[in-house]
Amino acid sequence: MKPRNRSSSVALRAPSLERVLLVMLAGCSTGQSQPPSPAPATPVAAAPAPVAAPAPAPTPAQAPAPKPDPAPTAAPSGAACADAVKVYVQQKYADVQGAIAKEPSNVISTVVPGVEAFHFSAGGLYPLVTMGPHVRRIIAVREKNHEIAFDFDQTVKDPEAPAALNAVLPATTSSNLEQMASAILTLVPLDPFFKNPDPAFKIKRQGRRSIATMMAPNYKYEITFGPDGHVAAIVREDKRPKPICSEHRARAQALLDAAHTGLRAGDVVWDDLTARLVAGHYVYVVVDANGHAAGLASVVKGPGAARFAPAGDAAALRAMVHDVLAPVHDATDAANAAQVALTLLARARALPHLPSGAPFFTVAQRGSALLAHSTELGTSVRFDADGKLLP
Repeated sequence: MKPRNRSSSVALRAPSLERVLLVMLAGCSTGQSQPPSPAPATPVAAAPAPVAAPAPAPTPAQAPAPKPDPAPTAAPSGAACADAVKVYVQQKYADVQGAIAKEPSNVISTVVPGVEAFHFSAGGLYPLVTMGPHVRRIIAVREKNHEIAFDFDQTVKDPEAPAALNAVLPATTSSNLEQMASAILTLVPLDPFFKNPDPAFKIKRQGRRSIATMMAPNYKYEITFGPDGHVAAIVREDKRPKPICSEHRARAQALLDAAHTGLRAGDVVWDDLTARLVAGHYVYVVVDANGHAAGLASVVKGPGAARFAPAGDAAALRAMVHDVLAPVHDATDAANAAQVALTLLARARALPHLPSGAPFFTVAQRGSALLAHSTELGTSVRFDADGKLLP
């Protein structure tokens, strides 16, 4: 084997659009028993001419019955639920290029037992408003039969939020008020396009009503529960500073104007995963005069140095992804980082399709390295022992 070069900046195995179909054939025994020996002839006494009785015809050996095919192994519930969400969004939101991510906490399944929750998102408002749809939804799937339990719009406004929540959540009780408040914070975030603060609710009684409040100097989140345990009102105030990268995009545009006339720095690639795993840079989709993707531009936060990788230069694109992506530490990180890496390449038109989300990657240990494989695209992303991308 060719030794790995850890100093290499190339980070991805060459993508392939062909699916890999793994066919498992049940093995059958090929051994056969030996046919029985013919019985000896039996002489007949007092006959003019001794005649030997004919030997019985040998019984043909029968091949052993083939072993039955092994029963198919059922997919894990989480994988089946993710597949159900994928089919659902492909049918209902066919025109939206979004990503699916599993809700990392169990706050929703705690108050709605038997469901698994997934995020479906597209577009963004920070650090720049992106073109196209802006979608934030939570889709819950019943673990037992993989049917959609509910599809909740996280961008719901305060006046409409109580009715929307009461349609999917049971009434709260005195024993689960804080758990219910945490689930509501997930479904109706402080800002659906920005990271939620960690839930830290204080509960107080006001007559027959209960009020759950989370407050800080720059935000307030308050839920009022009625006497019947259902949500009566939600009030949100958010003055947290939000990231803006207009100066960074201007720096990327200056680089393009100087050396690549006609190209423009377009949408910033920024979502929860990218914000966490590409923490030191802003990455922009570069477009040509016709609005078609022409590559990626990255700018060090600060703003700092700008860099351009053309769509036609696969090595430059892979090197950029390698350099901006933070190291991974476990299998979950590897699936998330692979989703970010392939999304960046697809946005630059180096891959024909966007990956649907981290739930559609399988991760395996390969020696000291981690291999994240896209079950959709047939493409693998490898990470070395230090968590950085490998060729």
